Amino acid sequence: MAESPNLWKNRVAMLACYYYIRMNSFNVPIKIAEKLLSC
Repeated sequence: MAESPNLWKNRVAMLACYYYIRMNSFNVPIKIAEKLLSC
């Protein structure tokens, strides 16, 4: 989803990382955020 040109799909991809953030595992959210910011 993070590679989609659709803004809402990108937003959902980032929100899906909430689980990882709550578990104090930031590797996946950071990788997705870097992908989204490099567009």
